Amino acid sequence: MAYSQPYGKTITTGSLFAYDTDDYYNCFKGKPTTNLLTTIADSQGNQNTTYFKTSYGVETAFIPGLGGNRPVRYCNIYNDYSGGSGACCPNLFAFGSFTVSPSTSYVYQIIYRTKNGYVSTNYMYQYQYGPGGYVGEYGLYDSSRREDLGDGWVHAWGVFTTTANTNSITAYLFHYEYAIYNKVQLAGIMLTQGTEVLRPNQFLPVNTTRSTEQSLYNLIDKTSLNLNSVSFDASGSLFFDGTDDNITTGITTLGSRATYEAVVKCLANVSTYNMFMGTFLPYIGFYTGNSIIFSDNIGGVQCTIVGGSLSLNIWYHVVCVRTYDGTNSTNYIYVNGVQVASGTFSGANYNYGTPLNIGDGQSPDWYPFRGYIAVAKAYNRSLTEKEIQTNYKTYKARFKLS
Repeated sequence: MAYSQPYGKTITTGSLFAYDTDDYYNCFKGKPTTNLLTTIADSQGNQNTTYFKTSYGVETAFIPGLGGNRPVRYCNIYNDYSGGSGACCPNLFAFGSFTVSPSTSYVYQIIYRTKNGYVSTNYMYQYQYGPGGYVGEYGLYDSSRREDLGDGWVHAWGVFTTTANTNSITAYLFHYEYAIYNKVQLAGIMLTQGTEVLRPNQFLPVNTTRSTEQSLYNLIDKTSLNLNSVSFDASGSLFFDGTDDNITTGITTLGSRATYEAVVKCLANVSTYNMFMGTFLPYIGFYTGNSIIFSDNIGGVQCTIVGGSLSLNIWYHVVCVRTYDGTNSTNYIYVNGVQVASGTFSGANYNYGTPLNIGDGQSPDWYPFRGYIAVAKAYNRSLTEKEIQTNYKTYKARFKLS
């Protein structure tokens, strides 16, 4: 998995707008959803008998796959069932009861660590109830559906469908281990409607809803970006569907010296111009899917440059730069840190005043883009070639850029 890469490693001076979907702390919070679990209750309480001992608390733990320290719940447990504890299957944590829909898919996810690596299929357990009462029960943990987050931490998930009679669920974490001292730490637990398994950095606290206005933030001024017109793939990644998906930045003026930057992957030639950034002019896109087009308005005239030899389904770092020497404007296209096109035109940039869009040229749905736009930035100055290459090197390993 790709770990979060701090935005601060890239050039930021002069940036008016920026998002980075790998910056989970400051920018991309994840797909809008609701965590249906209502609580995390310490089911056993603190006990200290000869054959059964439990103690609960909250502490801070470093989880490599989440990129830092997180508050976690824990339970220290010793259960000598054979010795006479009488506790065959203690439920260490209870996650509450909540309403669900019948014949509907749900995803159950957990982030946990145990001191000795023990885990039970019932770490994600659920009872289903209907109008007539009890319907059924089972655990969802399976070692084939898990990922290692480092230092013993694990993200696991399961997908299930409620029965035709189910209208509510009660959820627990059950622990079956005898005459052994262990420590169970819980960093996240989530149950959401649908089949999308969200990344562990996109977990929500219990009984919490994330709206489309809470999912993505402009890194420069921390304002929220409305994602009502954007899609998400099965893993919760930001996706543009090539029909009507876009983000309006609110940025209307960059000036005669400007830079547009993005890390993009085009999936299909939905049109001649697959625009991933733009206004009425300028606009930037995949031209017939195999090159980059940068069309600008210089001195009231449309001026266009095209360059690069690109492929579909591959990530690229694309930068378009506008310079101005007081008489002429020179525009450049860089792909993966290399200049692939340039053109000099008489006059300065003319701004139409329409907001810069991500995902198409201008609303509504003007040559929309189909693919992924993981990073998007706009600067009110011309980045130098050295600065462009610095940013490219920052993204190169993460996106496997050439």
